[in-house]
Amino acid sequence: MTLLTISVCFLSLSFLLLSHPLSLGMILLLQTIMIAMITGHMYLNFWFSYLLFLIMVGGMLVMFIYMTSIAANEKFETPQKFYMTILLTLMMCTIMLSKENLMILLNSNLSLIESAPHLTMNKFFSSTKNILMMALMSYMFLSLMVVVNMSEKNKGPLRQL
Repeated sequence: MTLLTISVCFLSLSFLLLSHPLSLGMILLLQTIMIAMITGHMYLNFWFSYLLFLIMVGGMLVMFIYMTSIAANEKFETPQKFYMTILLTLMMCTIMLSKENLMILLNSNLSLIESAPHLTMNKFFSSTKNILMMALMSYMFLSLMVVVNMSEKNKGPLRQL
């Protein structure tokens, strides 16, 4: 868990230093994987993590198509300050996470969740959340149809110039 938290801190700072669209997308995807793993371990239920990962991968694929059609032959360069910042970030995150108070806080939250595992299993399709779930499904279906219609060959923004 500590290693995942350090990785999220490192990826957050790396996101600020890079400017190439493909490297930013890769960092965003890696950060989504790390956060999905953290939430899965914290709540003992990987359902939310799975949904988060699938939604982010779908969005990233659409963005990847746009970026490759716009900036296909752009050269990828790593800034010189990036390497120093990597080292500094890793040292700061290690010092931050090695403090005893933070570890006690993390362990107490985890033990509270482990003591009541039935609280993590919420009903997704209960009668009170039914309207919200139907609205969410309709919105996701509408978004899917819009993306499919936009990406038709020779009609949308992805046509050849």
